[in-house]
Amino acid sequence: MSFLRSVTEQLRDKTRDEVCEHLCALELDARMAERGRPEEHITLGKGKTLGLIEIRDSPIRWVNVVKWKRGGGSPVETETRYRNIYLVPDARLSSQHLMKPEEDIEVYSFPEQECWAIVSNWYHFFPYATSSKLLRLLSSMSGMPNEPPPSRGNWNNYEAIASHLLESSRK
Repeated sequence: MSFLRSVTEQLRDKTRDEVCEHLCALELDARMAERGRPEEHITLGKGKTLGLIEIRDSPIRWVNVVKWKRGGGSPVETETRYRNIYLVPDARLSSQHLMKPEEDIEVYSFPEQECWAIVSNWYHFFPYATSSKLLRLLSSMSGMPNEPPPSRGNWNNYEAIASHLLESSRK
């Protein structure tokens, strides 16, 4: 591996890797997807994709991990947030929809990419903070949990929404 490639790998945001490992810990068949898929463009206007995670044996086929920076010019003023977009393929989509089944979940349709997007809230993630005391402090300062979503309960909810979307589009 060249020196430049090694430095680039060290500096790369590894949140997608962490989310993939977290999904595997939930006993899902998750793996990093190849870059360049059209579904990567589903970011809902804010942020930059870190890439897709492919899920096997689930109505949710991909998770798009999106990073968004906002704030001032200095690193102290800049705030980084992440969002997972859960993508459900459905070739029968013909028009755009927006639904809010719960306060913190939105569902969009993307007929061009033939998929539904289930969107969770933004979250902060501090993968290099290893002390539990530091994690609690950072999480309390940001007001957001320091773990890559979803929890097992949230995943089950997202799968139930995905199954319902697929069932309703068959009718």
